[in-house]
Amino acid sequence: MEHEQANCPAEIAISLLGSKWKLLILRELFKGMRRFGELSRSVPGISQKMLTQQLRQMEEDGLVNRKIYPEVPPRVEYSLTAIGTSLKPVLDAMHKWGAKYMMQNGKSDACKAKGSAAYGDREWRCCTRSIGPVLPDCLPHENPVLFCMTRFKTPLDIYALLPKKNCGDCGIATCLAFAAAVLKEEKRPSDCPRLDQATLARFGGAISKQVNIESIRDEQLKELKEKISKCDIVSRARLLGAASSGKSITIRCLGKDFEVDGQGAVVSQCHTHAWFTLPLLDYILNCEGAEPSGRWVPFRELPQGKTWNPLFEQRCEKPLKRIADSHSDLFEALVGMFSGTSTTRAFNSDISVVLFPLPRVPILVCYWRPEDGMESQLHLFFDDTAERNLSVESLYTMATGIVRMLERIMYRHTDGASELS
Repeated sequence: MEHEQANCPAEIAISLLGSKWKLLILRELFKGMRRFGELSRSVPGISQKMLTQQLRQMEEDGLVNRKIYPEVPPRVEYSLTAIGTSLKPVLDAMHKWGAKYMMQNGKSDACKAKGSAAYGDREWRCCTRSIGPVLPDCLPHENPVLFCMTRFKTPLDIYALLPKKNCGDCGIATCLAFAAAVLKEEKRPSDCPRLDQATLARFGGAISKQVNIESIRDEQLKELKEKISKCDIVSRARLLGAASSGKSITIRCLGKDFEVDGQGAVVSQCHTHAWFTLPLLDYILNCEGAEPSGRWVPFRELPQGKTWNPLFEQRCEKPLKRIADSHSDLFEALVGMFSGTSTTRAFNSDISVVLFPLPRVPILVCYWRPEDGMESQLHLFFDDTAERNLSVESLYTMATGIVRMLERIMYRHTDGASELS
């Protein structure tokens, strides 16, 4: 299923999950592998035609695996992919929101349950009625009073209560920025002089700590380092295209040496970023050692690239194109700082450079200048062996991180010394 028209991550999520049937199918598959008939019986009201259509879309989007057994009659089983499984926290949050909505809007009688149904690794009661596309479940074991309180978990939750005048009287230029500051506890709700006492009372003790991207990355790094500590990375040095020194390995990335010890600690002469450390440790653990074939493919044509491609275009290729359009000479100099190798007009481009962010994971950057009224173009290509050496998520993280570094160098450190020296 195509999602190229989506302009932000939220739109992509909605396009993937914008059907109550998909949510209910996911709920069943969180319990484990299911056959078509089992899904048909456990999702009330869905026709066989609709179930087939939804499963095909979910398979195309990389959420569901379909396994066919060579039997007579044929047996087909469905299970979640890694991306599909990663949606469980999203459905958990929807579940809680649905229960809160029911409590706040006088629908608590729908929470009277008959029997129970397992959902993942927990036992939740199944409601006798549902409200629209919200999952028909509730949480009877939690205090229902809590669901009647206003909880603020995102800046938009707080922004909804603000006057939205962007007056700046709070010391911050916009109401949305003020909402974000309140969530981070950098500002208090009372710092907005336009909020009345009734509105301020709704904030009392109800602001939840924001789970930011840094905390998620810290958890990912912790998990990867724990796996590294149980792995003999020195024995994998040759496979990785790295050098070993007995207790650690040294990997050359973007022209710089990065030393990694047996506990996953990364040391380099240049500053190490989380966007790079995560893919590096993933590479050490999971690289198959496949030699690059020299066959370049766009990100969307990698085995798992299609699902990630809308984000990849938005967060990687488009920003990099803007850099090339406004600073084409500087762009060429910057890729030189990364020890890039110029190639001969790959894909008939005006500029083409090969980067080696990891020894066995090259990236080809191609740029076509504007000509005869045609807009410029920039695309990144990967060797067709890329996913054998690095997961698609790490490929996305690494490429997007390189672009962010270029943006920082361009707009904050024009000499480039503070980031790359």
